[in-house]
Amino acid sequence: MKPVDQGINRGERLESLHTAAATLSRRTEAGGKVEEVLPLCGDLLRRSQAVPVDPGLVEQALVALSPAGVQRYLESLDLEELTVQLRRAADESVEAGLAETDEERELWAASALDALFARDRAQSVLIAVRRWQQVARQGGIPPPSLDMLFEQRLAQLDRQLISKARTLTALNPRRRTEQGLLDPQFQAEAWWFTRRSGCDDLLRKLAGETFPFPHLESCPECQRDLARTLPVESPPEPHLSEADLWKFELGELSPSQKRKCQQHAEACLECAQLLWALDEGEKAIADLERELESRPGPFLVAAPSPTPTGTRPSQRSHREVARREAYRVIAIRGPRMRVLVQPTGGRGLALAVISLPPQRNVYQPTATSEGLEFDLGETTGLEGRTARLTVRVTEGGDNELLEIPL
Repeated sequence: MKPVDQGINRGERLESLHTAAATLSRRTEAGGKVEEVLPLCGDLLRRSQAVPVDPGLVEQALVALSPAGVQRYLESLDLEELTVQLRRAADESVEAGLAETDEERELWAASALDALFARDRAQSVLIAVRRWQQVARQGGIPPPSLDMLFEQRLAQLDRQLISKARTLTALNPRRRTEQGLLDPQFQAEAWWFTRRSGCDDLLRKLAGETFPFPHLESCPECQRDLARTLPVESPPEPHLSEADLWKFELGELSPSQKRKCQQHAEACLECAQLLWALDEGEKAIADLERELESRPGPFLVAAPSPTPTGTRPSQRSHREVARREAYRVIAIRGPRMRVLVQPTGGRGLALAVISLPPQRNVYQPTATSEGLEFDLGETTGLEGRTARLTVRVTEGGDNELLEIPL
């Protein structure tokens, strides 16, 4: 990605301004058109150091205009269309900066610059009108009574679009040329040319270039823009897959892979719950083995049968069986069947009970750090059954009934 220079240097731009200035006296003598005289006078007033012109000549051209003609011209300017053009220019500038060919780059940049010059033309009109009114007052003539809605709408446009300046940085070489031609007192208000005109490295960094960018280290505005892009540049890691969990449970992950899974789970409640469920399954097996060991007489503990690669062990599994806006339901299958009702919004639940039709057994939950947990007993005998879960999110709220396949 590289900035666009549009092939125009300061000398060429100065020459065009001097040529325009030379026509001012002729236009005044011939009764110049308002749409030509106002923008030209404003351009020269705002660039008096780069293009010295007799101020009296500019003022003479202005006072020759009729108030009615100026008013009609101001009312004819379509500032809504100018707003659309500037919004489009912000996108086109980015396209120009990321273009792969010079031809494509110049095409996007030319369209974007047209919009910037349209906004600059409107500013020159505003400055010319202000000078016109000032000259009238100094001459003891009542200043032309003009509707100031034009100035107010321009100010509103700028408030809406000034933040777009960061997307114009691909045009910075040409923008700096225009900035250098403006008198210092007019530069700050001309944000379309001057704001972020030194931030050449921003789009290059966002485009993936890895060169040292000293400017980015010293520019607070660029640092804020880069901070906003962090979620895009470093999106959240994907959730742990079934294969990840399977390898984690069997101890087939390398230490670095296991640590990465654990670090992800620290920031991801959903994956933390999955690892918790695996851990609960291990504890349930250990509890069963201790129970068998404590019984009098001989006993046998059956070795787990081989599990086909890519599947989860039958004695330890978990799955999400329902999800609502305020909570989700996880069935945890081990030697004992458990159901976890877990809030998703950081708040607790008012009520949750489970029953197993057609019996009338009603199971009350145990509050845990992960949510409301139901112990439905040994998994044997629950295969293929469906539990009925009743959840109430808030006190006094409606009950929600869910059918939970076990």
